[in-house]
Amino acid sequence: MKTFRDTAGREWAITVDLPAISRVMKAGIEHMGDPIKVNLLALLEPDSDLLKKALNYPPMIGGIVYALCQPQCVEKNISDEDFARALDGDVLGKALDCVLEETIGFFPQDRRTVLGKVMEKSRTFAAKAKTLTEARLQSGELDRAIDALLNPELEKLQAPLTIGTGTAGNSSATPASTPADEASAN
Repeated sequence: MKTFRDTAGREWAITVDLPAISRVMKAGIEHMGDPIKVNLLALLEPDSDLLKKALNYPPMIGGIVYALCQPQCVEKNISDEDFARALDGDVLGKALDCVLEETIGFFPQDRRTVLGKVMEKSRTFAAKAKTLTEARLQSGELDRAIDALLNPELEKLQAPLTIGTGTAGNSSATPASTPADEASAN
């Protein structure tokens, strides 16, 4: 059993067992406005896009976590809306980690070992990607790349507007008079 705390300081326990898997499947978790059936075990399948969907749509993670914690919510007299209000990005990240770790723990030993190694490699990759991104941000490399892309466009915007063969506002020939000049002279 893995635990996390919501923004209200309440502790929630995530357990993945047959009743929990069934509860999540029956919950009709929402994804982009449509209810979908979520098989928790498919979160870890390499050819499933379920984890990607969840990562790209946080309310889906909230729905999964609520379905897993629903018996505790009943026990604590907490509505699904009150539960959801106490889930910010950091809490959802921690809760999803708990869900994934508990789901891995549900599998038989052989598969659990492999999935655990995959999860560890994934975390290592994410940490290295974060370090690399932070280093690029601090080095100015990304700023230079953005400038290289934007400078030609900015130069176009700053160039004088050309009309015909002359440049508007920069004509060397001055008109003798304009209707506005004649009106102001009178």
